[in-house]
Amino acid sequence: MTPELEEYFDHLNVMFNSEGYKLFIEEVENKIALLNDLTTVKTADELHHRQGQIAALQSVLYFSDTVAVAREQAEESDDAQDF
Repeated sequence: MTPELEEYFDHLNVMFNSEGYKLFIEEVENKIALLNDLTTVKTADELHHRQGQIAALQSVLYFSDTVAVAREQAEESDDAQDF
C-alpha cells in the first residue's frame, strides 16, 4: 500500500471513531427507520423516490464497512506481493 493510501485510510479511521461521526450515523439510522414506514406512500413514484432515498442513506451508513474492506484488500495485496 502506498503511503498516501495508508494515510487516506488512517484519516478515515480517525473520522469513523469520532463522536461526531457516531452521532451522524445515529441520525442516518433514524432517518432510514422513518423512511421505511411506507404508510404515507400513495403512488408508485413516491415509493420509488423513497427507495432511492433509503439506498442513498444506506450507502452512507455502510461507508465505514466499505472502507474497511478496501483497506483489508490493499493490505492483502501488499502481503501477496511480499511472497
